[in-house]
Amino acid sequence: MRNCKITPEFIIKVAIWLVFGFFAGYSILLLYKHSPNVAGVENNTIYFIQRLLDGQTLYTDPELPPYAIAQYGPLYYYLSAGFSWLAGSGSADVTQLFFLNRLFSIILILSAAGVVSYNAYAVFKLSAERAILLYAIVCIFFEISTYARADSLSLLFICLSIHFLTSYYQQNPKRLIDLILSACMAALAVFSKQSAVSVFIITSVWFLYKKELYRAFIYSTVCILALLTGVFLLYLRQPLSPVYKNVILGINNGINVSVYFNYIVHEFFARQGLTWILLSIPVVYLLGKSGETNRQYLAFLISGQFFFSSVAALKYGSSSNYFTEWWVFLLAGTALCWPFFLETCKKIHTWVLPAFILLLLFLRSTTLIQPVYMITALEQKKIRELTLKDEKKLVRLIRKRAGSDPFLVFNNIFSPDSYLNNLLYKEAVVPQNDIVVLGTYFRNIFNYDHLRIQLVNGEIRFLVLPITRKGFLEIPVSEYNLVDSTDSYCLFEHIRFKGMQKTTE
Repeated sequence: MRNCKITPEFIIKVAIWLVFGFFAGYSILLLYKHSPNVAGVENNTIYFIQRLLDGQTLYTDPELPPYAIAQYGPLYYYLSAGFSWLAGSGSADVTQLFFLNRLFSIILILSAAGVVSYNAYAVFKLSAERAILLYAIVCIFFEISTYARADSLSLLFICLSIHFLTSYYQQNPKRLIDLILSACMAALAVFSKQSAVSVFIITSVWFLYKKELYRAFIYSTVCILALLTGVFLLYLRQPLSPVYKNVILGINNGINVSVYFNYIVHEFFARQGLTWILLSIPVVYLLGKSGETNRQYLAFLISGQFFFSSVAALKYGSSSNYFTEWWVFLLAGTALCWPFFLETCKKIHTWVLPAFILLLLFLRSTTLIQPVYMITALEQKKIRELTLKDEKKLVRLIRKRAGSDPFLVFNNIFSPDSYLNNLLYKEAVVPQNDIVVLGTYFRNIFNYDHLRIQLVNGEIRFLVLPITRKGFLEIPVSEYNLVDSTDSYCLFEHIRFKGMQKTTE
């Protein structure tokens, strides 16, 4: 029998695929998790998908009922709604919409990783085996906050934009269509999520840095025209004033340096982020000194994206997912520099680099221990199922009391923890409670006088308040009567309806 020699590279490959399987299994579990918040206030996204499936406009005036705020560009909402419609789901199929939105996002994430892998193979001439390993690694290091939101679509278009641009540089003679496609993909990325403008800016600056003025003109002109075309198509659907209020003013959460140091510097940079930063130094240096235009562009992209991500993370409410694009670029650059790292570390010891990579994979895997437990533990499942059951019961009670009369409900339970705004999407006001609280209300971005009037005069008939706290906004509870309460919430009805039906379940 021939002896099977286990090499360090073989162990690394096995470890990568084991961890990839672990993360793939986790993603599948998330599909079926009865929770409205698996990745960055997912129920906010579902609310607008419900509006589109119901034939309503996406953007509304945040200063008027329902006081909704769609923070992102329209593309993800429309595509996810279309995906749900093709699957046969309607606006009332709440839990099914959560499932389909998550499935749609997984498809986008896998596609983005596929673009990175294919680009490394077809353009940068990475071997097929290492390109496939790069695919697995990119999937492993995707932030969960990219999941089930506009981030996943934005990242896919960013990766496509980079692929077409690097393909353009590779061609001899160069094909103008690739440059045009790169600009169009950059525009679609911005139309998915505004922060994607960083890649358009970095690439434009790159052309200027290389003194490629003709390419800079073509690229920027096509991108701007594509954005204007998208805005015009949106205008055919609805007025543009609410669009501006949502996607520009709605993300105005302000700058908070103390939060930046607490959550970004201490929680991210001082932990896994420091590893990425240290890795980026030799990667950027090696790519920059390679003499190849595409590798130099990638080095420029890694550096520029880190700068933009660091600045964007100063925004109140930011998290480590703001750096997702940066470390995806960095992983691709690391794969291209792998031979150098391998040979350099072998001079110290054969197992230096493998041990480091195995440690990174282990640490990455440990981040899933608690989330997997929260999904699979029987008691946690029962809690989630009971919460959904209670909220459906509350909805039935509200509808029974209202009868055939139209009504509005203000749910002041912190929205990431509740399905209520989705179960009552036609009647709910302030459905993005978290956005209002963290940004627009206390910073006076929008005028909520009309909301206060409706709370006082009874146009908002029902209040749902958390039992353990008063809630996030000032509520004139004196104008309401307690109707029902549980361990989780209190239901109030405006006093103008006193004497009407008081049926309870």
